[in-house]
Amino acid sequence: MHEFEDARSPCKGWTDIRHFSPSLSLPLLQKHARTMQRVQSISSQISAPPAHAALSLQPRKLQYTLETNVLTREQREFYEENGYIIIPRLVTEEHIDEYAARFKELCENPKERPSTMTVMRDVALAKAGVNNNSEMFITKVQDFQDDPALFAFCQDPNVLKYVEAWTGPRIVATHTMVRALKK
Repeated sequence: MHEFEDARSPCKGWTDIRHFSPSLSLPLLQKHARTMQRVQSISSQISAPPAHAALSLQPRKLQYTLETNVLTREQREFYEENGYIIIPRLVTEEHIDEYAARFKELCENPKERPSTMTVMRDVALAKAGVNNNSEMFITKVQDFQDDPALFAFCQDPNVLKYVEAWTGPRIVATHTMVRALKK
């Protein structure tokens, strides 16, 4: 494969398919030629910036995270591209154990649940005869803001520091949810 050598070509660096194989068909080459003519026609209509215009070397603007000096540029870009980031050891093991224990208590003792809390159950397990108040049966708990033990997670200073990278300093909880991850 060869690159176009003609400096006048708007396609400098493109692969010239005429050099792929000597057995390329004439219709394919003609189609390629028509495409190249369209590209050259369009590129001739685009005006170049004035010679004095400086190229911007600014990094791309990120739309979902704010510059708070908490997330690195790499973490912010990863989030922009993937929709999540993992912050290792953001919450202590001790706190995770407390939240898990409270989740289990709420699963096993429905009367302890705040009236505003929504509990989602696994329908497939219900059909299999699993106790519907077991930890295995409940897949998520929503609206746990009225449970002080679980809402402590939302108030954890380490968590808030990172949340601020998305929301800014004015943080308001409008919906809370904990998902049970099966081991």
